[in-house]
Amino acid sequence: MLFIAVSPSDQAYGMMTLIAAVIDLILSIVIIKRAVKQKVTMLYVFFLTIFFTSVSYWQVVYEYIYWIFTGNLLPYGFLTEVNLIGVIVSFIAWLYIYMKLVHDGKLKLQILILMLYGIISIAFFMYVLYYLHLAPEAPVKSMLGYEITAFMSDASDIVLIFSFILLFTVLATGLHFSIKSMRVLDNPEVQWKGKFLFISFILYFFGEMDFMSMFLGLEFAVIARLILILSTILFYIGFIMPDFMKKLLNLKDQ
Repeated sequence: MLFIAVSPSDQAYGMMTLIAAVIDLILSIVIIKRAVKQKVTMLYVFFLTIFFTSVSYWQVVYEYIYWIFTGNLLPYGFLTEVNLIGVIVSFIAWLYIYMKLVHDGKLKLQILILMLYGIISIAFFMYVLYYLHLAPEAPVKSMLGYEITAFMSDASDIVLIFSFILLFTVLATGLHFSIKSMRVLDNPEVQWKGKFLFISFILYFFGEMDFMSMFLGLEFAVIARLILILSTILFYIGFIMPDFMKKLLNLKDQ
């Protein structure tokens, strides 16, 4: 089979996705080590948030690496299920953190919100599985999204709706959580965490808009990946506040 040419922009997108996945995996290892050492349940959930964010990149990462070594592209829909599992688990994990820390004591509300989003996510996952594997003439691209570049696809209306539900929920809960942290006037460290998280969630919102590349060009998707990398690092700093950052901000003795 002949070597398939891939545009420089598509290669840049694949490379940035690979870098994003590696950074998330490194942070995941750091977090799980701290969770095991400190035996803090919330750190385990935070690990799930970061780790499964990296899982959501695996589809593009595998496609990119496969192209590097073989010069060919993987079949349409390869690892779509894995990508979706990463998105859903990381989202539910974050939502759990938000509900536990912001709405502590409201058990019924926590269960209701988590069940609602859980049901929506499972229903969408079944939808994707059906049109990817089980429907007549599967995969049905019109119901999932057409390939627009070597490593990217557009999205059908229902996929966009599901994506926007999750994206705006993350933005709303993230900003609410951040603002509450910044209003803790008697704890400078918590205030700084809120600032880092606030910037992180704003960047995350714009970084997850990479599907707009179908209108703005693939270069936009490359920039979006860079934004997501920065968002993840700030999210880690805002949630963990590592010692080097405490020292930099003169918080060690706070």
